[in-house]
Amino acid sequence: MQRQNPIELNELLDHCIGSLAPSPSILTSCALVSRSWAEIAQSHLFRAPHLTNPHCLTSDAPLLELYTILTESPRLLRHIRYISFTMDGELSLATAEKIWSLEFTNLKTVALSTIKLIPSVFIHLLESLHLRRLEFAHHNRDFASLMHVWERCSPAIRHLDLCCYRGVGAESTVLEKGLVQRITLKSLRLELGIEDDELFILQTWTLAPFDLSHLKALSIKFGTTLFLPSHEVEILELDVGRNDEAESYDFSSFPNLRILRINLSTDIPDSILNTLRTANSASLPHLHTIVVGISGILADSMDWQSLDWALSAFSRSLAMLNG
Repeated sequence: MQRQNPIELNELLDHCIGSLAPSPSILTSCALVSRSWAEIAQSHLFRAPHLTNPHCLTSDAPLLELYTILTESPRLLRHIRYISFTMDGELSLATAEKIWSLEFTNLKTVALSTIKLIPSVFIHLLESLHLRRLEFAHHNRDFASLMHVWERCSPAIRHLDLCCYRGVGAESTVLEKGLVQRITLKSLRLELGIEDDELFILQTWTLAPFDLSHLKALSIKFGTTLFLPSHEVEILELDVGRNDEAESYDFSSFPNLRILRINLSTDIPDSILNTLRTANSASLPHLHTIVVGISGILADSMDWQSLDWALSAFSRSLAMLNG
């Protein structure tokens, strides 16, 4: 039996070529080596094209070039798993519509950031039954348009990343629940740059189309008041900012919590220390992992001793419960 050349094993080739993914020029060179290399290199090259970069994009030329490549070689569309658009740069709607109209057969994630009205042609991307994740940053007060987007979303979506940076406004309260389908989510990330008195409106009206009763992973800002089901959540991520005013966080609504992650973008606030010191372990019988993410620029100024003491106290409390 003839032994296969190791460099022709698809798994090994995929791993090696995948390590070059940050360099499009090298991937392009790999695609010219042989047919076996071409398929794998093209898969990594087109898997997650960065279509926009509002900080340096000055024309539609790169996007038109991508559109030309995909229309002349439609077989490349099957490689695209993730696609994102930022509609606050120089990207014209006409160019975006050309790309959105293509048939992406294996698209798993769609991301859109917009300060404009949501283009109806964009919704075409959200109808794919292959779609699993939607990342959406909405800077516009037109929440009726947002509800129209939800109406057309694929029922296969399981993960939602939703950012809202402006007030919902009273006009959203005229929307009627029950107008759209129910989409069962497994994970949800909420980034809410709105006033506290608008949280209820956002969570109940904007998320009305989604069934959150089976939510397993949740990422929110520390101190955010929840008006949504959380009893099934097993993974909780809390983002702690510089101006957070919450005294502590109550974990009683997360009885099935197993993993807690705390992301610090500032020095350790007293609210976090109070939370770790006073958390009732009886309400967290399944918690087994605590992860604290710290920005590198904070490493030298961080009050490590206080954090270590708080984590130790929390760990001892859990150990006594589980012991």
